[in-house]
Amino acid sequence: MAVRHRAARGAEPEAGAPGPDDDDADPVRRATVRAALARLDARDRELVALKFFGGLDNAEIGGVLGISPSNAGTRLHRAVNRLREACHAPS
Repeated sequence: MAVRHRAARGAEPEAGAPGPDDDDADPVRRATVRAALARLDARDRELVALKFFGGLDNAEIGGVLGISPSNAGTRLHRAVNRLREACHAPS
């Protein structure tokens, strides 16, 4: 269990820290994504952080969360869909 928390904390970006694509993204886009991430539940934010900020693949995410790689992929897919929806939702 300690591994999960250690990996999750290490994968989460600091507030205001640049993300992997910030060089190309405009400030409005970054603000939109940050606001959308804030609207996700903690489990979805953790999945997104592990994948996109931690650089883990589905098997590694599954190992951290104690689930199968297939389940990790399914959960991640759903989380990304919710993130997309939140990006397009009115503020």
